[in-house]
Amino acid sequence: MTDQIAAPTANDRAMTLDRGLQVLKLLAASEQELSVADIARAVGLHRQAVYRLLGTLMDHALAVQSNPGRYRLGFGTLNLIGPLTSRMQDIMRPHLRALADACRSTAFLFVAEGDEAVVVLVVPPTTTDVHLAFTQGARYPLNRGAGSIAILAGRDPGPLETEDVREARRTGVAVTAGHLNRGAVGVAVPLRSQVGMTVDSSIGVATLMDGADLDLMKQAVIAAVDTINREFGV
Repeated sequence: MTDQIAAPTANDRAMTLDRGLQVLKLLAASEQELSVADIARAVGLHRQAVYRLLGTLMDHALAVQSNPGRYRLGFGTLNLIGPLTSRMQDIMRPHLRALADACRSTAFLFVAEGDEAVVVLVVPPTTTDVHLAFTQGARYPLNRGAGSIAILAGRDPGPLETEDVREARRTGVAVTAGHLNRGAVGVAVPLRSQVGMTVDSSIGVATLMDGADLDLMKQAVIAAVDTINREFGV
């Protein structure tokens, strides 16, 4: 007699979806990266089941493995909530506009995605016609450039740690020269509050190195982060 394997029932599929949503919600609610053991314990599942669920979530960019064995919410979740993405940009744009004009430099918002930083918003200054250009949606290595290094500085030390990251963590401000554009300087600070989202991010400014006022740029970026944190009650 040939063994027959029963096809998954609607209830089985609903249970798998329910478990996947539990994992997704857990990642969304956590301010820290979670291990498979953390997730398995929190949702009451076997580790192997958690691995399978995380694999599916990562296939759709809903979860990312940002450090070996540790996971967090993926930037792909923003595609599920497009209106919120637009709202986030709308809320952040005035702050970046004020920052760009105060520094006469291009202001930016970076969000971490795995081992990269994604440019979510770019605002050029209105006070000068000469400014650096960033492409919204562009990706950069997470340990290159002020915006990326500021994100790492807001975390605990990890495998992407560099001397630039350690210095930014010590001072609270990331400053880089020539990392992404020759002859350019960038200043950025970690930002934790983004319309209630727990993604790692940073804001900052970048300009040509010649004539850049680094003290002004540092003070302006720190002040902008303080203003944003107060607005979101952080």
